[in-house]
Amino acid sequence: MSKVLFARAQRLGQALMLPVAILPAAGLVLGLGAASPHWWSPALSAWLYQTGDAVFAHLGLLFAVGVATGLSRNDGSAALAAVLAYLITNAGLDAFAGGPVDTGAAGGVLVGLMVAYVASFSRHWQAPAA
Repeated sequence: MSKVLFARAQRLGQALMLPVAILPAAGLVLGLGAASPHWWSPALSAWLYQTGDAVFAHLGLLFAVGVATGLSRNDGSAALAAVLAYLITNAGLDAFAGGPVDTGAAGGVLVGLMVAYVASFSRHWQAPAA
């Protein structure tokens, strides 16, 4: 039992490596944009800041795609399904709560886990022949 649990936790950890590996680069770009040295143009600083901030603003989506792709053995359709599932989940929560709900990285991980679970069953499905 513990070996199976450890193997699943290890696969989840490997799937989380992709989104976590992007965060330092985004932080560096965000920091360079916020530092704004006097010899840089303000437009370049604003562009760098907005670029780094975009990654952190969409952190949940990044984790949803990373977890779904990592756990479904790099299946591209799982990545697309994760994007759609994350957007639909957030839209549904916003409508239910009556205002914007930020699920963050935890919501992205949960959506990614659900998409990977469904993708594992749909891997062997085939469309009927025409």
